[in-house]
Amino acid sequence: MYPNPFSFPLPGMIFPEIGKTFGMEIETDIISVDRGVDIRPPGWTVTRDASVETDRTLVFGNLYLGNTENIPTDVLNNMQIGGRVTTGAEFLSPIMHIDTAFNQISEILSIIEENGETQKSDRSSIHIHVSMSKNLSLDTLKKIIILAAHFEPLFYYVGGMGYHFRGENNDFIYCRPLTEKGPACIPHNRHYAQCTTVSSLLDSVSVIDFWNRYGDLLNFNRKTNAVRYSFMTLFALCGYADSKETLEFRVFNKSLNPFFVFSASWLCLEFVKLILNIDYDTIISEGFDTPTSIFNFKKSKLSTLVFEFKNIVGRSNWENEIDTIISKVPEIHIDDCYVLTHKRESLNHRWWSNEEFSPKLMSSSGIKKPTYVDIHILRHEHE
Repeated sequence: MYPNPFSFPLPGMIFPEIGKTFGMEIETDIISVDRGVDIRPPGWTVTRDASVETDRTLVFGNLYLGNTENIPTDVLNNMQIGGRVTTGAEFLSPIMHIDTAFNQISEILSIIEENGETQKSDRSSIHIHVSMSKNLSLDTLKKIIILAAHFEPLFYYVGGMGYHFRGENNDFIYCRPLTEKGPACIPHNRHYAQCTTVSSLLDSVSVIDFWNRYGDLLNFNRKTNAVRYSFMTLFALCGYADSKETLEFRVFNKSLNPFFVFSASWLCLEFVKLILNIDYDTIISEGFDTPTSIFNFKKSKLSTLVFEFKNIVGRSNWENEIDTIISKVPEIHIDDCYVLTHKRESLNHRWWSNEEFSPKLMSSSGIKKPTYVDIHILRHEHE
C-alpha cells in the first residue's frame, strides 16, 4: 500500500506552501453586491456573477421578498417595505492557509447567514482554488487528469454538500464531468466536438500539446472558454500572463455549514498533494488509471472510492465530515448525453485554428442544448 507521503516536505519544491494554501468563491442568492461590500470581513472582496443574480427583487432588512417582474412599477414605487435590488453576489476570499482557514470560513459563513442567505440553493455554488505551480510537467498534468477521472464520483457526492445536487437542474452546465460525455461540445469545422476529452489529453506528447488539446487554451484563454466549466478545471494553471496558478474545483453546492465547507477544502487540498507525490507505478498498481465516471454511477459503489482515497492520503479528523456529507446527498443522476456549451463566445470561437490537433467530430444529433438560468435568461436576452 502506498505510504502516507504528507508528513515531510516535498523534495525540490519551489513553493513549500503549495497544497496548503487555497482560496474560495462563495456565491449567494439573496445578498446584493452593494450589501455584500458592507458586510464582508477584512480581506474578502465582493463581485457580480450572472449565474446567481436576479433582477427586481424586493428586500426589507435581511428579508428576501422575491422577484417583482410582474408587479407594475407604480405599485412597487408606492410600497414602503424596502428597496428593489439585483440580488446575488460572489464573495472572494483572500489566500487562506489550511492551519487557520476554518476560523476564516466560519466567520464569512456566519455573516452571510446573518444577512438572510439560505442554507441551500439551486443556483449558487462554492468554488475552491488550491495553489499549484503553473510550470507543471507533462507527467503531472496527466496525473491530474487520471486521478480526477478516477475519483470523479467522490467529488460529485461531496459536492452535493448534504442535499440535492444543483447540477441536475441545469444539465451540470457550470460543472460538467471530465469523463465520457461530460466535456461541453462546441462547433468545429461545420460539425461539433467536445472541448476536450480524457483520452485526448493522455495522448499528449508535450506540455504545449496538452494545453492545445485542453480547450485550445493557448489560443483561447478567456474565461468564456467552454473547458473552464467542468467540475475540476486546469484553466488557471496554463502559463498565460495573468493565470492564478491554482487548480479549481467548481463542483460544490452552496453551504453555510463551516464543517462541510472546510471538509470540501480538505478534500481538494489532499487531492493536490496526492498529485504531487504519487508516481505512475503506484497509480497503476492501485488501479487509479481506470476512470470511474459519474455517468450511470450508483451511490452504493461510492464506498470503494471513499476507502481508496482515505487510505492513500492518510486519515484525518475531517474524514467523518466527508462521510456525513455523502450520506445526506441523494443519488445523483446525470443525463447520458452530450451537452452544448452555454457560452456564446465559445460557440463563435474558431477552435484549433493552428490545425496541429484535430478532435473527434460529431454531428449535432444527440447534442443537447442546456437548460439553465442566469440573469441574461431572466432578462430574455438569450433565445
